[in-house]
Amino acid sequence: MRLWNAVAYTSVLCGLMALSGCSWTADTPTAVTQEAATRTEIDRMGTSVTMPSHPKRVVILNTANIDMYLAVEGTIVGRMDAASLSGELKDKVKDIPSVGNTYNPDVEKIISLNPDLVIGMNIANHIKLREALTSANIPLYINDLDSFEDVNRSLQLFGELTNHEDISKKEIENIDQTFTMYKEKIKDKPHPKTLLLLGTPGNLNVSTDRSFSGKLLDSLGANNIGKNIGGEAPYVPLSLEFVQEQNPERIIFVVMYPDPSIKESFVKEMQSNPAWQHVQAVETGQIHYVPGGLFALNPGTRITQTLELMYKALYE
Repeated sequence: MRLWNAVAYTSVLCGLMALSGCSWTADTPTAVTQEAATRTEIDRMGTSVTMPSHPKRVVILNTANIDMYLAVEGTIVGRMDAASLSGELKDKVKDIPSVGNTYNPDVEKIISLNPDLVIGMNIANHIKLREALTSANIPLYINDLDSFEDVNRSLQLFGELTNHEDISKKEIENIDQTFTMYKEKIKDKPHPKTLLLLGTPGNLNVSTDRSFSGKLLDSLGANNIGKNIGGEAPYVPLSLEFVQEQNPERIIFVVMYPDPSIKESFVKEMQSNPAWQHVQAVETGQIHYVPGGLFALNPGTRITQTLELMYKALYE
């Protein structure tokens, strides 16, 4: 009787499961396993993004995110044009399909790669991809890259996504040690009044404390005169009246293109324009040129190089 009851019970249970569209096998994942297959993050736009816990087909649309994702031994199936990259990073991604340049990604190419995650940055042409990607069931994560702290936060996230948290921890420790070293070196140094310029002669902009490089100036003890402009913009057009009034001791010129003529044009402009002549940094020759790839935007793990160059420009 007991055996019959057990058989009958099992038959009824299986019948109910069949009617409900369920099956009962040893391979059926539990709810816990299904939940663990995804994670939810709030991105730069305040959007709740549900993504795989360990995505396998990632497309990345800008340099810093690629740099940090590869640094934790992640793999990607799509990226922006290699022309936007440089050196070792360019070589690493040469065989990975391009989905257009950073500022004009091709959504059809992205979708054709069947990604399970797309990572971009806070620019209009990345944000507007959201609707098309959502329709294709592809999560878009807009990463925040506005500050030094965002490098370590991104490395931690990418380490978790790639299941290489041990590697991300080492990268973060290296960056923290470098930053601590320079903070110690500037402890007893004066805070030089500094003008940080970005652009080309004739079209120069002042970096405010809202920009990535402007925030780094503050971190390294500089008195960034750009913070005296006010407002929310990271960069504002250069005003020579403002420069004369502030009279910076150091000028750091972010050179966007590796062309010697840009430096030469800037020097000629200062020599020919009387408005520059009595600016202290010009009188003392404290004009320093740094590469745009390390200063214009967040450079990812290369931030250690950015800190070194910025320290030299400010204190040597």
